[in-house]
Amino acid sequence: MAEVATLRSERIGAGVAVRRNSRKPPAPVTREVGWAAGPRADRTRRELLDAANRMFLELSYRTVRVQDIAADAKVSRATFYVYFPSKRDIFLALGVESIAAGYAVLDALQELPSRFSDDDLDRWLNRYFDYLEHHGAFIRRWDEATANDPTLLVQSQHDAQRFLRRLSLGLERLRGRPEGDATLRALSLRGSIEGVWYLWRHNNMPYERNEILRTLVRCVRAHAT
Repeated sequence: MAEVATLRSERIGAGVAVRRNSRKPPAPVTREVGWAAGPRADRTRRELLDAANRMFLELSYRTVRVQDIAADAKVSRATFYVYFPSKRDIFLALGVESIAAGYAVLDALQELPSRFSDDDLDRWLNRYFDYLEHHGAFIRRWDEATANDPTLLVQSQHDAQRFLRRLSLGLERLRGRPEGDATLRALSLRGSIEGVWYLWRHNNMPYERNEILRTLVRCVRAHAT
């Protein structure tokens, strides 16, 4: 049974309290390659991660098997276990990369000028979409993976709350003032961006990427002004 997480409140903006999980999320386990350490080992590990990302995009978390990932990466199942002890651990490794890339998107939001233009917002949304193109599979499979894994569920709550807090701070900086529940506004914007991307990307909607982004620019501007 997963350890019970300690919760604490943080103040955001003008006195908006947000519940945040202070428990450090679990890290993925990777094996020491030892005799194989070097550029070739790094390349093989990268190929396994990319193969896992492709497999999780196409299939459910439960359906993907270690042998499927290994076959897609063109290595043996035994080679997979040289680098990762289990499917769960390679999934967590993808999660670490996804979280870091997501925070880089939020850092880019913080770098926008306070007197931003629609072109500034368009460039930021392009970066967000690039992030989703590469990490969308992990994001969409995460809820499924946490369903029967209390430890992953705790990590999911921790990461989602932290992402929303940072997004809310970025929006408040652009707006120049607090307004309403900052985290709820961030939740609304994140849901809009990622929901639109998912429906467009996976249902072959008849729109060009620039059309989608132009529409979302208006959505971001509404949250940032």
